[in-house]
Amino acid sequence: GSVPQGAQRVPVLALRFSAACSADATINSITLKHSGLGAVSDFLRVYAVQGTKRLTRGITVSARDPFVLSLPTPLKIAGCTSVDVVIDADLSPTALAASEHRFDVAADRRPPTPARGGHPGSALTRSQFRIVVRSSQQPRRNSHRPQRGVGIS
Repeated sequence: GSVPQGAQRVPVLALRFSAACSADATINSITLKHSGLGAVSDFLRVYAVQGTKRLTRGITVSARDPFVLSLPTPLKIAGCTSVDVVIDADLSPTALAASEHRFDVAADRRPPTPARGGHPGSALTRSQFRIVVRSSQQPRRNSHRPQRGVGIS
């Protein structure tokens, strides 16, 4: 899909974390990587959200991959259940048009153990999108969703 420059709370990746039935799980951080032809400077900040609750502070995406979103309060997952988390981003108003971006969970090289609990996060959606330039005659909205029936008076 396409999103306008300066859009906020753009969902760039949806994740589902599941705990094994044998033990509860705790998520302390989420390690992500950025790929695509767009510059990381197109993003002002990236953060994790669960529903309407923000789980992490917004961090800038560094050119060095992967990068880590640390959860100040660990996310607890009861055994045999799952938790959905969305990675949102705020785009720069000067993001380059036609830039293409993709975010993925960086693979954890250690196998899950009962002490750590659960299974690694799995991506529910692969998020690949392009930044578009909006005409200065269109109303500016803080959403990536297309606006229908909006006029300027």
